[in-house]
Amino acid sequence: MTVLKPVMTATAEAVLAVKAQRYKALEAWYPQAVPVTLTLRLPHPLRHQPLWRFWFSVVASQLETLYAVTPCESSYTVAGDYECFLFEEDPFKVKEKMMFFEQHHPLGDYLDLDVMTVHGPVKRTAFNVPLRRCTVCDDAALVCMREERHTLEDIAKVANTQALQALDTLLVEAVCETLTAEVRLTPKGGLVCEADPGCHTDMDATHFKASIQALRPFFKEFLTVPKDTDRPAHLKAIGLEAEAAMVKATGGVNTHKGVIFLFGWLLPFVKDALRDGTSLEEALERMSEAAYPRLKEELSGIHQPTTAGEKAYHHMGLQGIRGEVMHGLPSLRRLGLWDAYDDHQRLCALMSVCDDTTVLKRHNFQTLRALQGEAKALMDDWRWRDYQAFSDRQKAAGISCGGCADLWSVWTFLREVHRLSLLS
Repeated sequence: MTVLKPVMTATAEAVLAVKAQRYKALEAWYPQAVPVTLTLRLPHPLRHQPLWRFWFSVVASQLETLYAVTPCESSYTVAGDYECFLFEEDPFKVKEKMMFFEQHHPLGDYLDLDVMTVHGPVKRTAFNVPLRRCTVCDDAALVCMREERHTLEDIAKVANTQALQALDTLLVEAVCETLTAEVRLTPKGGLVCEADPGCHTDMDATHFKASIQALRPFFKEFLTVPKDTDRPAHLKAIGLEAEAAMVKATGGVNTHKGVIFLFGWLLPFVKDALRDGTSLEEALERMSEAAYPRLKEELSGIHQPTTAGEKAYHHMGLQGIRGEVMHGLPSLRRLGLWDAYDDHQRLCALMSVCDDTTVLKRHNFQTLRALQGEAKALMDDWRWRDYQAFSDRQKAAGISCGGCADLWSVWTFLREVHRLSLLS
């Protein structure tokens, strides 16, 4: 993740100078294109905070995706983050689109999307729309700004609350989209795919989709656990409720127990990192520090193992999914969190290093080691047809790498958050 610069001290003169330079640079694009500039409608100290820099990056990415445009200029100065996009449409039509985007975005009140022309920015008044409202008192924002009605603390309290609420929603959606992508990924051995139950006779894609929807509110609940509480105890309590909801939604099928455990631990620390401006690698370290003593104690207390993971630890010393959390997702970090693997390669790479206890549940240690060896050889000399054959052999042998699938989902989620976090 990009290292954030220190908060800059912005004088009025410095900010005005930056804006003058920006307007001057825009002249180069007239009249060949319509420049649209993105900035934040926030006091300057807030624009430099990690949470808002993250959101600026997210909004810029959303604009690129939604309107199929790329930035022609990006900068970070005393005036905050700045992005300029080029549109090839009538400027008034572009302005309508930008106002629609602001109106429907959860943080639209804090976005300035100016559509520039040779005569200056296109004004909202040209569309007979109401003046933008103050987020603190709901009066006209322009009046509150000119009269300096609200303190920085008042504005920050409201703005940051909304930004964190929107962050919760963003992260939950990212988790659910990741889990849906895992179901759609095919081929992947004996695992359940959208059109193929793999080697399973008790579940199919409909069970997974029902489970994802049932778990959505619990992913959000994981994010709301305060830092100053006994976080491990709270996470475990929410996790048990989530498992009950999953079983109810699937008619008794375990589709996402591992996912609940992994994301339950991971999500609060990812949120902390995005809010505080620390890296995702640091988030994994902090998760490990919090989880290690609690989960080590749990493993040490297993005398009559019941689950596949507990039996693997009791008989072979394999820490399984608990070990992944205790040690900050070592399988993912060993493979390189941000390396340029495609989706199938990442799954295969995980099969090469992960001591998947779901494989041990149906088979044995020799089968697991043979699977890891095949996967490693394939990663050393990747060919798509060889991967397909490898997948077919797993399915025929009844091998379903559920633990690898869970880690694939976590890895995919982290990569997406990382992509959104790369500040321009």
